[in-house]
Amino acid sequence: MALSGSAVTRVAEHWQLVLEWNASQSIPNNQSTITARLYWQSLDGHGISSRGPNDGNIVINGTTHSFSGSGLAGLNGTQKKLLYAVSQTISHNADGSKSVGVSGTFAMKVTLQGTYYGSRSVSLTANLDTIPRATTPQIPGNFNLGDTVTINLPRASGSFTHNLSVDLKTGTWEPIASGVGTSYQWTVPASYADRITNALAGNGRLRCDTLSGGSTIGGAVVVPFTVHIPGGAEYQPTISSIGISEAVSGLAAQFGGYVQGRSKLKIQTTAAGAHGSSIVSYRHEVGSTVDTGNPVTTDVLPDSGSVTIVTMVTDSRGRTASKTNTVNVLPYEPPKITEFSILRADSAGKEDNANGKYVRARMKFAVAPVNNKNTKSWKLQYKKQAGSTWTTLTSGSVYAYDGVYVSTAEILGLEDSYDLQLTVSDYFTFVSIIYKVGTAFTLLDFGANGRGVATGKVYEGLATFEISKTALIKDQITGAKIMINPVKGDMVWRDATLINGWSGSVRYRKNPFGQLELYGHLTPGTVPGVAAILPEGYRPPELTPIACAIHNTGNIYNGLALHGAGGLQVYRGDMQSGTQYDFNAIMPLPEGSDGNA
Repeated sequence: MALSGSAVTRVAEHWQLVLEWNASQSIPNNQSTITARLYWQSLDGHGISSRGPNDGNIVINGTTHSFSGSGLAGLNGTQKKLLYAVSQTISHNADGSKSVGVSGTFAMKVTLQGTYYGSRSVSLTANLDTIPRATTPQIPGNFNLGDTVTINLPRASGSFTHNLSVDLKTGTWEPIASGVGTSYQWTVPASYADRITNALAGNGRLRCDTLSGGSTIGGAVVVPFTVHIPGGAEYQPTISSIGISEAVSGLAAQFGGYVQGRSKLKIQTTAAGAHGSSIVSYRHEVGSTVDTGNPVTTDVLPDSGSVTIVTMVTDSRGRTASKTNTVNVLPYEPPKITEFSILRADSAGKEDNANGKYVRARMKFAVAPVNNKNTKSWKLQYKKQAGSTWTTLTSGSVYAYDGVYVSTAEILGLEDSYDLQLTVSDYFTFVSIIYKVGTAFTLLDFGANGRGVATGKVYEGLATFEISKTALIKDQITGAKIMINPVKGDMVWRDATLINGWSGSVRYRKNPFGQLELYGHLTPGTVPGVAAILPEGYRPPELTPIACAIHNTGNIYNGLALHGAGGLQVYRGDMQSGTQYDFNAIMPLPEGSDGNA
């Protein structure tokens, strides 16, 4: 591209026709003025004599400019004669580009070196310099909502103005300024965040339309930009309220607070996003456990005292907000029997193994007060071992007991063995221990049927040879000793391994009375099925039902049983999957069981 140029056509050996052009440009008008000149030239001193008449033309961009005159074909030696000059204004294309055809024709009408030349032409294409048109705006590639951004407009002419508009995720152009000169200060609206709901930044476009004299010149120029959502409070999600309440029916009314190991929390969170974002997740850290959702019901609260609850919400942009609450959890543990023993006694409560018909019971137990609102009751019952009906001997309602009870009437027949059961109950569950009392003492008793003998007790027809409690047999010669029916318990709590998809916790041990203690909570997996298998030494002599409490309601029924083969299993077929069952039981073990795993 250029603003000047030339072309020649040779005529014979010593002459030529020359076309020259130059141009000037008007940027505001998007025009060039081209001046073309046609010359007749002698190259090396050979003149020409011609008298005429001669004519010709110059054509610019299709427009013909004619000329004529006598003597135009005459040349002196080395002369360059101007034949004609003309100027023409040309409009450029909308983008400022333009190519123009220029030609010249001259009728010299002369004979040169024996050849006649009537006329000759010369032509060229003038590729004009492109006139700057539409302005390309300059804007930072990245900025934040709320920023004031400088848009620079390096215009080609001081008379140019600009109209500016943007598109941010709408597909339509929104005007932001008009009639702008060299720059514009644009404050990015915070409301644009409503269009960027799932990210922290959005891509937009800036459009610049350039005007000259009120008319748009060139095409619209579009440049991209990225706008970011800043980290200020205005753009963060918020938590307006968190409702925390007791999820287990009846507990709040009963205790006026949350109860360790029994209460569940219902957490209801009210939260909102900012500028078009939405809340996509809820997380609740309750002590050392985590729950998700809204609303959410937690698992039982395992700890007492002050429990911290951290609630966090996340919005669709990935930003978070959190609030911390605390609740006070009242301490609780199931009823405990720490001491229980029975003696045959006289009416004064003095031990009398031979003739005692009165019950002397040593009892020590406790019920967790739970803000002094826990229900409490206990009862001491008895039955003959061969019988099935329990009779209540005494009962009461206290949180703790440590003492001795002596029956006011003769309860124990001398020739019968008895079971005495202590049961301690609270709002949630109960614990019971059965203590076996043998017949009255006699050194040696022969069975009336003549088929058995007992020592230390009355013969009851249970076996050929019956003994009371333990017996020591000593070889007087060797000194060897054999202990029959030893009571041995290691008092170590062990955890059972759950199977068949059951969940929860089962703990067991042998107590000082030679009984199996068993407690925990279970949620059925395979129904019916076996939850765990206890090892030898911790198995009752026969299938033994275990009273359970439905965790949410406290309703009690015999839902579990411990089999003589060690299987802790469903006793009734209506235990429901997904329901937690609590239990706390004490049951007899076979005589001589050592309780060691």
